[in-house]
Parts: sequence; C-alpha cells; structure tokens
Amino acid sequence: MYFDLCLNNNFLFQNLENFQVISELLTSAICDGYRILAVNINKKGILSNNDIAKELNFDIKSIFNSYSIKFLNSSSEDFNFFNFDDIKVLKRVTIEINETKELYQFSNPTPSLKSYDILSITPKNEKLFELACNDINVDIITINFDEKINFYLKKSLIQSAVSKNIFFEIIYNGFIVDNSKRAIFISNVLMLFEITKGKNLIISSGADNFIDHRSPYDINTL
Repeated sequence: MYFDLCLNNNFLFQNLENFQVISELLTSAICDGYRILAVNINKKGILSNNDIAKELNFDIKSIFNSYSIKFLNSSSEDFNFFNFDDIKVLKRVTIEINETKELYQFSNPTPSLKSYDILSITPKNEKLFELACNDINVDIITINFDEKINFYLKKSLIQSAVSKNIFFEIIYNGFIVDNSKRAIFISNVLMLFEITKGKNLIISSGADNFIDHRSPYDINTL
C-alpha cells in the first residue's frame, strides 16, 4: 500500500475552484495506487483557535467517478474493483518553527493541534532542530532539501528522533518543478540516507495540483 502524506491545500476548500483542484489531485493519486492520503495545511508559529482543522467530508467514490476520466491511463489497476473503504484521507498540519517559544504548544497540545491526524514541523535553525529531535512530540520533521541547510544534521539527534518513532520527510515537489535544485536536493537527501540507513524516512509529494504529482513507480525511478 502506498501513502502520500503531503498533498498541499492551504485554502481549506473555500470555493468550488479550489475544491476541484484538490479533488483532481486526490483522484490522480488514487489512480496511481495511493491509498492513504493526507491533505496538508502549512502554518507558521503558534496555532490559534481559528486553526482547528475542518472536517474533510470527502465522498471519495463520488469524487473519483467525477474526475477519474482524466487519469484512467495513469494506472494499470482495474478501477471497477476499487474498494473505496480502503482509501483514507487524513488531516495534516505542517508548522514552520522560527523561535523556541513556538515549540511550547507541543508540550500541552491545544484543541487546534489535536484536531489534526498528523503533526509535522519544519525547524529553521540548529537549536530548534535539536529540540525537535529530543524534546517534543510530533509525527514528522520536514526539512527543505531544495536549498542549502543552514545547520548540520547530527547523527545523534536524528537517531534520538528515530528512537521516539519520529519520521523525517523528503518532499520532492520543489525538485520536480525546478531542475536547478537537483544537485543540492540529491546531496542533502544522500546525507540523510547515510545517517538513517533508510529507517523512518518517508517521501511525500508536497504537490498542490495533479500536474506536479508522481506515481510510486516514478518515485522509485527517481
């Protein structure tokens, strides 16, 4: 079973056009064989009461029937035998952390944090990365591998996070969209693979439209 735990949709489906974009993205991913999908909201700092996750009342079968005509050639599966009960859409938030005080929210999670199925953070400096690995309870640490990382990925810190069953995420969208980022992306990713030996690593798309999404087979080739 394949997972894509970062499908970006920062507009919370506020209008019909935006709902169509996320519906096409979900349908494309399902056609490519993904069965667990997470719709991600990007935030900065401390979540407020207004950031409580909205319910994702997707009728997956209805969405699939409406949009799959675009993607029927993207998978060799027989779509007539889909078990839509096996397809799950989760709620995720990725929080960019720039100051130590922004980490306190994870010590005593607020209703906003508790309303998401997956919590991910992006620490922006070495001290925050150290605290993220050692002292807080999140599901995923997301690092932007498309640019030079301004702190060293210490083996001891990463191993500490892995021992707490925290996952490190590699998002390929920036690499796919901008070929100029290829060298730095590959260099950074190889460094993480060297430390983790592949343990507790996940690869997510970070896509916000179906054009930038890739099948698991494309990712394996990549």
